[in-house]
Amino acid sequence: MDPRTLGDILRQARIAQFLTLREMAGRVGISSSQLGKFEKGHLRKPAIHALPAIALHYRIPYEQLTALNTWTTLEKRAITPAT
Repeated sequence: MDPRTLGDILRQARIAQFLTLREMAGRVGISSSQLGKFEKGHLRKPAIHALPAIALHYRIPYEQLTALNTWTTLEKRAITPAT
């Protein structure tokens, strides 16, 4: 994964789908305000429970999201599907 931030990745993925922040927030199930803060880098990481919806609607592999170093080791264990 390249060194872009989570916000950069989310913003570029949303724009590539020609969706507004409000439209994507509605799909993901969080407020557009909160989503905007992630995209701008004002919030470091989304809530763990929001990751599956973010991966699905942004069309970003779940593993790519969880590979980012924004989560602690304990959080990564909690969000990584068992194999």
